[in-house]
Amino acid sequence: GYRRSASPARPQIGRGRGGRGREDGGYSRSASRGQYEAYDDDRLADGPTGRSFGGEYGDEAGDLDPWDDEDGVTLPPFEQDDETDYIYGVSSVLTALNVGRRKPVRLLLQDSMVLSKRKDGALVTAAERLAAEAGVPVARVDKHRLNLITGNRPHQGIALQAGKLGFAPLSAMPAAGAGRPVWLALDEVSDPQNLGSLLRSALFLGAAGVLVSEKNSAPLSPAVSRASAGAMELMTVHSTRNLVRTLAGAAESGWVVAGAA
Repeated sequence: GYRRSASPARPQIGRGRGGRGREDGGYSRSASRGQYEAYDDDRLADGPTGRSFGGEYGDEAGDLDPWDDEDGVTLPPFEQDDETDYIYGVSSVLTALNVGRRKPVRLLLQDSMVLSKRKDGALVTAAERLAAEAGVPVARVDKHRLNLITGNRPHQGIALQAGKLGFAPLSAMPAAGAGRPVWLALDEVSDPQNLGSLLRSALFLGAAGVLVSEKNSAPLSPAVSRASAGAMELMTVHSTRNLVRTLAGAAESGWVVAGAA
């Protein structure tokens, strides 16, 4: 379907170059105002809904497809699949490229960035260099497109389309061993910001591992990676179907289990 704009005129399905209408996860166009509106699509997790992106792309239907880059790189607004994520933020993207746990597809950089005026300019340059060395295409896009791709989250002018990360199943805790290792066990932490912050702290404090409950926990999404300042890209996060049972088994095998509410 389509979304109705503020104009009383009936909006029509937007048409891009060649007159192709986008009826699933595309945009609608008001015939009276030349205004496009992005609308919801199941393929974009936590994506924007009903966000206008203006008439600067042309006031006549078919005048200009807003998803065609001048350099020939085409990025549909909701280009998302079950195998990739768009991770964003300098720390997350740079760490992902350095570690290599994800399979990168392409690096997106904001075309209006002036790296000489940014404190993290050297880090952005390093990310671009790593992408080039790995043969990953680099596309320069406008800020608005990055806003759409990341759901208006703080992307810092950089995003990486890459394979997803998932939990590593764990049925029983490993042997405690020497050195008294510390694991962090998280029960149903469903907020991405909270999970990301906990992963960041766990990495900084030297936790040997992180275990979450498989049910009702936030997935390892781009939002979690951003909140973790890239820590999620470095850590293997384990999951268990029954956290209580797993911790009880750990206590029986010599672990000291301490709970905090």
